[in-house]
Amino acid sequence: MSAEDREYYARFAKDARKEFDHQVIEFRSTGACQPSKHFAPLDNSNIWIRKDCPNPLENEILSYETIRFPKRPPEFDEEYEERELRSAIKRKLKEKGLMEKDGKTWKKSVNFEELVEREKKKRLKTS
Repeated sequence: MSAEDREYYARFAKDARKEFDHQVIEFRSTGACQPSKHFAPLDNSNIWIRKDCPNPLENEILSYETIRFPKRPPEFDEEYEERELRSAIKRKLKEKGLMEKDGKTWKKSVNFEELVEREKKKRLKTS
């Protein structure tokens, strides 16, 4: 990346942060905020560009055909949520030091499956 490009993106990030901070303050004080005057997402994507002066790379990206992937089928949501829940519980237990030194088994005081079931019930109550 050239020094000019680096400078452009550094300025882009700084300006975007300034505008974001301004919008946060506006939202906190009024409950709403004005859309950005300088930045815009590219065709419903997570890629943001400058409206007022896009660089050649952004102009090239604008010319690409965009593909919208379909949402995950509902029958896979339950499996995904189960894996996510188990992963979160494992991470919490590891942080608390409740895993044996081998890194594969839990200490005797931990009943992992019971914790998973308890967390499932808690999430059902809150939803």
